[in-house]
Amino acid sequence: MAITRAHRPTPALAAFAGLAAADLYATATSPRGPARAGKPLLMPVLAAHVLQRSPAPPRALLAGLACAAVGDTALLWDRNRRALLTGMAAFLGTQVSYTAGLTARLGAVRGLRARPRRAVAAFAAWGAVNAALAPALDRELRLPVAGYSLALAAMGAAALGVGARWPRGRCRSSPRTR
Repeated sequence: MAITRAHRPTPALAAFAGLAAADLYATATSPRGPARAGKPLLMPVLAAHVLQRSPAPPRALLAGLACAAVGDTALLWDRNRRALLTGMAAFLGTQVSYTAGLTARLGAVRGLRARPRRAVAAFAAWGAVNAALAPALDRELRLPVAGYSLALAAMGAAALGVGARWPRGRCRSSPRTR
């Protein structure tokens, strides 16, 4: 199989791999503090890889990566309640962007209509986790955590609706391509 532009590694992907390795090391040795300063660079570098690969990348993906960069930056100060809530709001934007992409670009709703049990399972898991988690949370965090986790459940359901479809063809392990 020939390596096409869409499959060729980019300099940004190599930079992402290096930054990710450095961040994993920093997390293992010093979960907080200046060692984690590279964390907010991960998503912009990944966005650069997407832009290098595709002349017209999905806007929802780029928006999600931008929101994740803001969330990563805010969570550098995760012991501060305002920073925690700011990070949570930014990552909410990430989940909403990805859900929009899965829905508009890959037909997640169509897939869930064909297999509604997948959505029921995702939202039942959300309810069970929140019921168990809520009593352990401060009162002012219960609603933000429930809202953010609902967005995670919606994105998970959308991903389950998509199945093995990819924007540029089918997954190699898909039964339809064997």
